Amino acid sequence: MEQLIRRSRLERYRDILRVTANFGPIRQTHIMYKANLTWEGLKQDLAKLKGTGMLQEANSEDGIFFTITPSGLEVLSHFSTIESNLDLGAPIQPFSIQTNSQPFAY
Repeated sequence: MEQLIRRSRLERYRDILRVTANFGPIRQTHIMYKANLTWEGLKQDLAKLKGTGMLQEANSEDGIFFTITPSGLEVLSHFSTIESNLDLGAPIQPFSIQTNSQPFAY
């Protein structure tokens, strides 16, 4: 049986910012599909990202489009730095306990 792993809110924000940076200006529904989000979750996340100034909404005769702001690009850069520093793409190593024959010095 495959275990379901849910993304954190930060991971969802990161995914939305990446999609918008790579494909923007982009419609809400396209963000939803490319970031693999539910409609309700997307609306909440977009509202938060717009409120913090990381995304910008533009209305045109063709519809509503979202673009990433310089602030959003900076945050996305920080996400990338953290991921590369933590090497999150590497397989998770099992935890092992190191035994030390020396008692703790207090």
